[in-house]
Order: sequence, then C-alpha cells, then structure tokens
Amino acid sequence: MDTMQTLALLDKLTNLGFNDEAFWRLHHFRQQNKKESIASFRRYCKKTSTFRREGPNGRVHERLVFVLNKYREHYLPHGQTNIFIGLAEAAFDEIPPV
Repeated sequence: MDTMQTLALLDKLTNLGFNDEAFWRLHHFRQQNKKESIASFRRYCKKTSTFRREGPNGRVHERLVFVLNKYREHYLPHGQTNIFIGLAEAAFDEIPPV
C-alpha cells in the first residue's frame, strides 16, 4: 500500500475538520496510551514508501478510509470534532489492531 494514498486521505479528512483528537483514537498507539498526532504520522508516511495492508499502519489507512466513507455516506457537517471522534472510535472497533 502506497503511503501517498494515506497522505491524500489525511488531506481530505483534515480539510473536513478531522484533527488529532480523532486521529489518535484510530491509531494503534492508543493501545500504549500514546496519543499519536497527524503531523507525526505524516512524517512517518513520508519516510516510508509502503505499508503492508495487514500490518498496523495498513489498518490505520483502512480506518481512515472507513471514517471518510461514513462521513460522506451520512452527509455529516464539516468541522465537528465530536463527529470525527465517534467515527474514529467506530473505525477502531470495526477494524481492530493486528
């Protein structure tokens, strides 16, 4: 999986109001009580050209897809952090860590 696709997803989502408060909830570091930021994950993506689809970051990508698809499917309003937090939690439940 090309990390450029993940960066493009992050661009789309952040333009809609997705932020760090939602992002850390769908990232696998939450299991270690670490709040991963979008900026830190972006830096990691830029240093890494691909993710294994079944690996932890491949699953982060799939969770981002889930959030964007649900957001669009339900025509949700822009910029509401609580909506994105709920979608991120649902994504983590739907696509559990490896």
